Amino acid sequence: MEILKKLKDRRIQIIIIFSMIFIIMVVRLAVLTITNGEYYREMSVNKRLKQNTSRCETRGKSLIETAFYWLEIFQVLLSMLVVAL
Repeated sequence: MEILKKLKDRRIQIIIIFSMIFIIMVVRLAVLTITNGEYYREMSVNKRLKQNTSRCETRGKSLIETAFYWLEIFQVLLSMLVVAL
């Protein structure tokens, strides 16, 4: 009977609920890391490599395009300077 009286207390109920949620989360984390850890590790590495290469390619292209743009402007200005002399 003493246990039933304690279970009716609101604080004890909240502690029990949060403890159950915590235990469920720990079990789920263990399942993900122990049983599927290698799968998610490979997926992470592949995704990281894919993102890094695609980001470098786009940045490199824009940098090269910008460099060629400024090179053309410089050539036009240089040719105008040569003609003026």
